[in-house]
Amino acid sequence: MSLVARRIVESVPELPTLPAVATLIMETALDEHACTADLARVLERDQAMTAKLLRLTNSALFAPRQPVTTVQRAASFLGTRCVRNLALGVYTYEALAGARRRRTATDTRLWLHALAVGLVASKLGRGRPPPEADHYFTSGLLHDVGKLVLELYDPAGRAQVAQVATREGRSISEEERQRWGTHHAAVGATLAQHWGLPAPIREVIAHHHDLLSAVTAERWLSRLTCCVAIADRVCWDLELSSEQGPAPELPEWVWDWADVEPGRARRLAEGARGEVAETAVAFGLDREDVERRLRALSQANQALTRLTSEVCVGVEAMLPTSGCDTEGSDLERAIARIRQENQLLNSLGTTDPLTGTCNAMYFNMALTAAIAHAGRTDSDLALLGVALQEDCVTTGLDAQDAHGLVFVALARLLTEEARAGDTVCRIGDRELAIILPNTERAAAASLARAIEEAIRRPLAQVRGRELMAGAVVAVVSWEPGQDAGAFRARLDDALAEALRRSRAAPLTESTSGGSARALKWPSCA
Repeated sequence: MSLVARRIVESVPELPTLPAVATLIMETALDEHACTADLARVLERDQAMTAKLLRLTNSALFAPRQPVTTVQRAASFLGTRCVRNLALGVYTYEALAGARRRRTATDTRLWLHALAVGLVASKLGRGRPPPEADHYFTSGLLHDVGKLVLELYDPAGRAQVAQVATREGRSISEEERQRWGTHHAAVGATLAQHWGLPAPIREVIAHHHDLLSAVTAERWLSRLTCCVAIADRVCWDLELSSEQGPAPELPEWVWDWADVEPGRARRLAEGARGEVAETAVAFGLDREDVERRLRALSQANQALTRLTSEVCVGVEAMLPTSGCDTEGSDLERAIARIRQENQLLNSLGTTDPLTGTCNAMYFNMALTAAIAHAGRTDSDLALLGVALQEDCVTTGLDAQDAHGLVFVALARLLTEEARAGDTVCRIGDRELAIILPNTERAAAASLARAIEEAIRRPLAQVRGRELMAGAVVAVVSWEPGQDAGAFRARLDDALAEALRRSRAAPLTESTSGGSARALKWPSCA
């Protein structure tokens, strides 16, 4: 975990601890010899928890056919892991909410968002086998728990971060890093580890904004994290957000990896609105406050819809007439035109949706700027390229699936190891590049050797298999007077030559049994 995040958690003066019964619940649920009756006896020691747990079990979240009136029946109905997670979610909420002298509108909004994400995630997880299905609701509920810790640590700073992010159009996580040197996901994961929450919940908290890291975990765990990230996004899109500002970015590959259809996720989020209030009351929020907040969100959505319609009509008035006189057709054409413009803007973005690295357009701009700087300052500049081989297949995985996972894992490796000032980009279907300013040829070659050594080792564990990367590495140095196009062409030629020379045997399943670990690149400053 981040040292900065740990320092923040340890320095919160009013940071509560989980009650002893919560620790006992975890121990009982993890005991392979314990049964549902043992867990029920532990829970029944806390009558207030028993009442809340039964309210949750009988809510629309689980919708039992007959009322559940005892903890033992709830444990039999839901399973011990699910009951444990629900209880820990309630205890976590109460511990952090109770640490505040008074609950603010921000607190209510955070928890309504958390409940909405938990509800949508639980719906996305229905039908999944244990242990995966047991973690969806609580992981969604606690995904942003780090924001509550930051609220305790620096309440004025938290408010300022939200305001600046909204004004500047930047993500909350980015603004948090600017202020504290860490972000709410790292802080929340540190708290979860400090409290001993189950490992899957800790993983979701840590990686719901870092999905490249999530895909290197076990398949079910990475799918769980991606589903929580999807639930988070669709709740933001429907104004069931924890705060104002831009919605969290979500790479396109996440939907396929989580096996979720975007329209279905949105419909589930829309349907969850009616269940949020009921679940919030079970967690102890005031019903009138919750309903007032949800009404305000509904009114804001209606106002936004009206504004969008007015903008569409205004845009249509500026478009060439198409011979269609009906108002509905005019509005439909205006909306279609706006969508086309939005798609164009998205296509001109600078981030590659699969890997999260810079895309080819940004690479060209960054390379041009780096060449200009090298020319002005008479400094060195190098390009390092990595290209996947055609036979990049890991035993036990579909070839297309393996290629995508290898490419994402390789991009993550390069991003983690890049120095400050380096730029990692995706430049083709199978190619990645790093712009290396102030880097001599010898230092760039040293980097290349380190990368070659790293990619000979497993990059990650996926579905119990070690993920291998069949790839080649090439380096070129900039020559004065050379423009970006010629420099890029030299890298392409070097990679093509490296691929021609490569006669590597097809990849097979690794039998090393060791954990995947990339080498740290040497310093080239």
